[in-house]
Amino acid sequence: MAVRENSEIAPLIRHPSTPPAPTQDLIRQVLGVVVQFEKANLVSKLKAVGDRQPA
Repeated sequence: MAVRENSEIAPLIRHPSTPPAPTQDLIRQVLGVVVQFEKANLVSKLKAVGDRQPA
């Protein structure tokens, strides 16, 4: 895997003293929703596997 320059990532990283841009808020919120979905999906799958195994 080739190492990329940080020029693509740098605009998404902001200094803590600067207020967040609306686009950054949107991206952070969307990624948060995706993480919640993935977690719920994984928990559901693990529960289904646990329910199938005999106690």
